Amino acid sequence: MGCDEMSPYGKMLDRLNKNMIEDHSAVNGLRNPICKNLKKMTNGQLSYVLIQYTIFPRNIVSYLATACQQMVKFEMYDVVSELGRNMEEEKGSQSNGIPHYDILTNGIKEEFDLDITKIIPVSASFMFDKKMKEIVSSDDPYKDDPYKIMGALYAMESTAVPELKIVLD
Repeated sequence: MGCDEMSPYGKMLDRLNKNMIEDHSAVNGLRNPICKNLKKMTNGQLSYVLIQYTIFPRNIVSYLATACQQMVKFEMYDVVSELGRNMEEEKGSQSNGIPHYDILTNGIKEEFDLDITKIIPVSASFMFDKKMKEIVSSDDPYKDDPYKIMGALYAMESTAVPELKIVLD
């Protein structure tokens, strides 16, 4: 395969990422409901949105750990290895031992003077977290397959930076 040719896997990922940006309002700056209403929002409302956004990142390591346990049950050891690497990265292996969530927490504290460490999720944030936990903890191989778990994790990882960029812009 030449340098300018892409593997079928690479083409699939490109299509997934393109569809994600174009089709899902959370990561589309022109369609995201928060972005569309920014000019009408007060500072208090903006702080509220930012705080609710941070509930998901604080649980990422937990999602990854649970999914990793499930992948062991499905004997998908390459996936287990990648999830382990990703967990270590989230815990700070690539950021001088500082967990990503701590970087987010400290950045929000410095930039916006908001303490996000003791927040309580509203019902929508709570339900989103609950659903994510249900997806990654499914251990009935006849009811749910590992690809559902991997799909949820891929969506989580591939949208994290675009969503944060939208929130912070």
